[in-house]
Amino acid sequence: MNHLLFAFSLTALLLPLTVPDRAARDHRRGAPRAAVGPGAYAAVFAAGVAVVRARTWWYTGVFSLVYGT
Repeated sequence: MNHLLFAFSLTALLLPLTVPDRAARDHRRGAPRAAVGPGAYAAVFAAGVAVVRARTWWYTGVFSLVYGT
């Protein structure tokens, strides 16, 4: 859980290095140029959260991300 802010900030890394500064600010032009779509990053992140919640459920019987913290 200490890395949640870091994980959300990684979406900025989806923009390729060759995008001009003005396109990086205009997400409508910058997002289609990304090598991996933002939806793919969100899906992998959501799958990771679901796996952690399933692990908590396996060991405690509670399907929660923050149970026991």
